[in-house]
Amino acid sequence: METEESRACWRTRATRLINAERILHGMSWDQIAEILKPYGVEDNGRNIANKINRGTFSFALALRILSALGVKSIDIDRFDD
Repeated sequence: METEESRACWRTRATRLINAERILHGMSWDQIAEILKPYGVEDNGRNIANKINRGTFSFALALRILSALGVKSIDIDRFDD
């Protein structure tokens, strides 16, 4: 059975992944918000940043961000604790 600790660990890994890719691409959260508009995301940078940093974002949002950044593949093991 999954514990809250386990869920928190996965949320942390997901947050690290998105933040790392954003920083790697030299993008601010406001810039992320702009490039997400063609993907149907009508949100501002602050709201997106809050979702990511709280770990309360959907996988669909993560995919949109990664796609908008042009990410073709990721190494999820980079984000282990």
